[in-house]
Amino acid sequence: MSAKKPRKRDGYKPVPEEPRPQHRDVIGKCPRCAEKGEESNLILLVGVSKKTGTPFEFAACEKHRNDCGYTASTLMGIIIPPFICPSCQRQARALIKKDGSRYFRCTACDAWYLADAKFYPVVAPNCYKCSKPMIHRPSVKNPARYYWACFGCKAYFGSDKFGKISTKDKADAPSVV
Repeated sequence: MSAKKPRKRDGYKPVPEEPRPQHRDVIGKCPRCAEKGEESNLILLVGVSKKTGTPFEFAACEKHRNDCGYTASTLMGIIIPPFICPSCQRQARALIKKDGSRYFRCTACDAWYLADAKFYPVVAPNCYKCSKPMIHRPSVKNPARYYWACFGCKAYFGSDKFGKISTKDKADAPSVV
């Protein structure tokens, strides 16, 4: 007599046909364990968000995951260089928005910092009129377009999503700090 097969509506999730790989990619040494004099590797962990269904990946300490707890953001299997928040001196989290633009967000002081395509921080250019740092924003009318703005003296320059000033505005481009 065979047991009744559970239905999907009863919470049954079908088992994937392909077996999951037993090995995980080693992508470097754990810096936190190295400071303690221990030797451990960082492994690439890949998964899918239960809420949104979007894939994610990050690196975690292999041997001492519970004791060490070190994690690092990754992008296509490469560790994203860490960014320390200039305001509170804590490590900021690397984020990719839906449009592909990249940012660092400090969860301690809720500050956002623009990053380029390789996740290096972008330095804000200074306004050519008042010498204050400009702000990078998406356009309200067309969110796929971006600009650098100085709201004090109303100076604007077009840019891409990574903060690079567009070619038509290069002649009038402000100096970079």
